[in-house]
Amino acid sequence: MPFSPTTIRELDSELVALAAERQRIDAKIAAIRALLNQPPVAGRTPPTPKRQAPIPRKKGSSGLRDAIADALRADPSGASAADVVSAVSERGITVDGKTPLKTRVYNELHRMKKVKQAKRTADGKYLLSS
Repeated sequence: MPFSPTTIRELDSELVALAAERQRIDAKIAAIRALLNQPPVAGRTPPTPKRQAPIPRKKGSSGLRDAIADALRADPSGASAADVVSAVSERGITVDGKTPLKTRVYNELHRMKKVKQAKRTADGKYLLSS
């Protein structure tokens, strides 16, 4: 099915706009390469930066998941999420960023349940999986 004359005009107009935008982008790339003293490379994209290595833990320190597991181990009959938050907080665990400790603990309990490290009972208490 052929395009209508109006559609053809709109597509031609879009092609002209895209070609002009390509010229502007090519000019910017050339200017940046000139600043960096890099020769133009046809058809190649610059290499992607390598991922930063994870920050190593300090020896003897434990993370949030370890603190949660310790809180669950301390109460074999199960602990509510609020009890776990209290135990983790009493242990002196703090978090940086906008997400409060309470939310981080709830999220981590959910993740632990998902990977079968913890289970949730019918009354809403959490237990460590065997």
